[in-house]
Amino acid sequence: MAVKAGGSRASIYKLSTDTSVAATVVQDAFGSAGVLYQVQGTAGGAATYLRFYDDSAAVAGTTEPKVGFLVASGATFSCYVVEGIPFTSAFAYNATANSCDPADTGAVAAGSWKFIFK
Repeated sequence: MAVKAGGSRASIYKLSTDTSVAATVVQDAFGSAGVLYQVQGTAGGAATYLRFYDDSAAVAGTTEPKVGFLVASGATFSCYVVEGIPFTSAFAYNATANSCDPADTGAVAAGSWKFIFK
């Protein structure tokens, strides 16, 4: 879904909603490189490590995340990044139960997340 900002300098933002984020990496979620501006959502039944990769072929347990967030069990989380976080290859993500360590592939109860990307 594209979200168009108003005004003479309108830009197109992409909105992705995923209601089943889990340990399996979602590859190239937006189909291009770009900048992540917002993450918003709710963790599943346990603490969740939400991880983001700048890699079009990221592999859980092998690829090192570019950035990650720890979200408490059942908590709602919002992160707005004014300047954005650039992803020069692709935007990929997953969630695990144990840590942001690349070797972690621990299953986690699926959470529901929204990402705004440009």
